Amino acid sequence: MKLLGSILILKLNVITANLASLSWHRKNILIGDINADDVKGLKSIILLAKVENLVVHWNCQDYILEILDKLAKECIVEEDEKQYKKARKELDKAYGARI
Repeated sequence: MKLLGSILILKLNVITANLASLSWHRKNILIGDINADDVKGLKSIILLAKVENLVVHWNCQDYILEILDKLAKECIVEEDEKQYKKARKELDKAYGARI
């Protein structure tokens, strides 16, 4: 998935290609293991996540972090897992404080 556009006109674009092969891809960050039973919930959370075009400083990094928060809230990923904590720390460091 990728948000296309610019501030205030973003929209979701679902991509089925190998992301690592795309020129704009930076890196994969493992957040943890997801049970096969939770894949449907994972996809639903991603597709239902709001794109906040009316919030000026909101961007695609906020979109990803909000999805991670929702995945943790719904217990699809475990916030207490070592890998999730490591990934979250890296993401928070890279993208800074959120509004």
